[in-house]
Formats: sequence, C-alpha cells, structure tokens
Amino acid sequence: MENERNETLYPFAPAALKCGNKCMALLNPHLIELKSDNVTEIKIENVHGFCHDFIIEVQHHLEKKYWRIISNYLYYNEKDHSISIPVISPYTTKIDPGESLCHIRFEPIWKIYRELLFNIHVKT
Repeated sequence: MENERNETLYPFAPAALKCGNKCMALLNPHLIELKSDNVTEIKIENVHGFCHDFIIEVQHHLEKKYWRIISNYLYYNEKDHSISIPVISPYTTKIDPGESLCHIRFEPIWKIYRELLFNIHVKT
C-alpha cells in the first residue's frame, strides 16, 4: 500500500513514521464523543482503492489513548466504501478530527487465515 518513496497511498491512514513496523495511523474523520462504558462505532467513509486481497489488522500498541479498539481486524464494506471501527472508553471523552485512533497494517488474507487456523489447533 505504499509507493516507491514509502508514502502511504491511503489518505485515511498515513504512514506512522515513528513506528518501524510499517504501520499506518488510522485517523479519526470528525469530532466524536465517546460515552462511558458504551461501544461507539466510528465510520470512515469514501475509502477507495482498497486491495481486496488484504485484511486490515489493528495493532494495539498505542498505550496513551483513553479508548480502545475492540477488534483485532476491521471490515471494509464494499457497498458503501467504508470501514467501521468499534471503540470503547471507561468514561465520556472526545476524539478530535485527524487524531490517530490506532495503528493498522494491511495483511494478506492467506497469512491471517493461517494464524487463525494455527491458534485454533493450539488451543484445542
């Protein structure tokens, strides 16, 4: 998802330059108010050019945030070209537009499938 200069091709998720693991920062599209102890769904719209051979994997290493993404993988909705992000917070707070919600990576579907299959076999 990068060009030859390592620039991210997705405006909703620019490269997270301080993260050496090729992460991208998923950016909040508009002012969001999170209610305490509720799941809030943040929707990023007008996502175009998404490669369907990949899955959006959430990287849970932003420790100083007061909210958490409650999923390891995010779903790209082809019908309305959007991504929904479920977020929880222990208290009412606001997230400003452009603020980083989490870091993400685009991982090939086959890789995620293998990891999930391995986890099923190990735990049973």
